[in-house]
Amino acid sequence: MAQSNEKKHVIEWDANLLFESNSLDKSFLNTMLYGGYISNEMKTAWINPGGENNIIHSEMSNGLSYTYYLKKQSIGFSFTDRNLLNASFTDDVLRIGFEGNYNYQDETLFFNNTNIRADRFQQYTLSYATSSKKVKISTSFSYLSGNHHLSYIIEKGSLYTAPFGTSLDIAYDMSAFVTDTTSLSPFKHNGNGLALGLSTEFQFQKHTIHLSFSDLGFIMWNPNSIIL
Repeated sequence: MAQSNEKKHVIEWDANLLFESNSLDKSFLNTMLYGGYISNEMKTAWINPGGENNIIHSEMSNGLSYTYYLKKQSIGFSFTDRNLLNASFTDDVLRIGFEGNYNYQDETLFFNNTNIRADRFQQYTLSYATSSKKVKISTSFSYLSGNHHLSYIIEKGSLYTAPFGTSLDIAYDMSAFVTDTTSLSPFKHNGNGLALGLSTEFQFQKHTIHLSFSDLGFIMWNPNSIIL
């Protein structure tokens, strides 16, 4: 952070790596990032954490922001490069991914309600904030430059492996959406969007109440996208 002597100008660089899951723990993340031997015990622990539905949310972002402070107001601008991954899948998806289908001969593995979504975009945000003795309000307006998006939504899916692997029976009902693949450049322009943010904080008797939402918006992807 760099500030002038009058403390009116603030420049910040922010890097964020977020990984959230209701089943996969820190050992899974460390192994995926740094490598290492994956034992059968580790696979079993990842596959059977106690719930049938596994959820993952991950974000990697880097941003630069500038804020100018007045007496009770502030105006800011920021640029952020964002990469998002959201997934929801059954334990059977982990079984086929970590163990393959050898141990599930003459059995059916189910992939119902499996969803995978990934987004990459740049966010340009203009923000404004004001405050008084009892109320603080901040707003933001963002332009989103979409690079890539993919989504795979499987409502029903299954894999049956016959004894000794003599045959496989795969059935699925899937919807897929992938943006233009003619260029794999990370900064390929494939869509435009907008996002809004609002935050307010005020005093009520002896309590401080805070209400807010951020990044409520959308991206319209170009018509060259692949829809299946």
